[in-house]
Amino acid sequence: MLGIAALAAFLYAWNIAGSGYASYYSVAARRMSVSWKAFLFTALDPSATITLDKIGGFLWPQALSARVFGFHAWALTLPQCVEGVVSVLVMYRMVRRWQGPAAGLLAAGSLALTPVAVSMFGHAMLDGVVVMCLTLAADQYQKAAPQHGFHVLRQTYASIMLEAGESVVTLARRLGHSSPAVTLGYYAHFMPEAGSKGRTAIDGLLGRQGDQHASRNSPDSPQG
Repeated sequence: MLGIAALAAFLYAWNIAGSGYASYYSVAARRMSVSWKAFLFTALDPSATITLDKIGGFLWPQALSARVFGFHAWALTLPQCVEGVVSVLVMYRMVRRWQGPAAGLLAAGSLALTPVAVSMFGHAMLDGVVVMCLTLAADQYQKAAPQHGFHVLRQTYASIMLEAGESVVTLARRLGHSSPAVTLGYYAHFMPEAGSKGRTAIDGLLGRQGDQHASRNSPDSPQG
């Protein structure tokens, strides 16, 4: 795995000196590298009066790199190279946990050698941090799934169906329960409005009958 990570680092950084700048965002990274106020608000000017149309923090890695190493194309690209290597390592860990070491190595190698990934992590683009964050999120979900995954999805589905008014008989059939009584035993607490629906129906019926009775006894009615 270390060999694949080293190969990814080489591929992503081999043209780092000529990677160039990302117009508009590189200007913001430069301003953020000289002003902590602009850094905090992800702004285009040192006074932080013009902010970018993205969530704050997406340019922090580039701005920190430019503050440490100076404003150069390679300094802005360096964080993307690191993010790419992190993504490859996390991909290996995620797939290894799921399908074993061989599958993990195959997945990590595929990500490292994918041309679009080499281009993305080798330039001062903002997509690298998105891919890294998505990979980390998928890894954490995959880690939690054996403990809570399918059962939680099943409960979520049942609760949404019951709250939407689906019948217990239909839900029992979809969940594969032997009888609606089994479904009620598990999910009755997701039906807080069950009693109120009946009361509402009775109240509506009694209300209509009361209105009809009052109408018949009215002096203005034909019967009156």
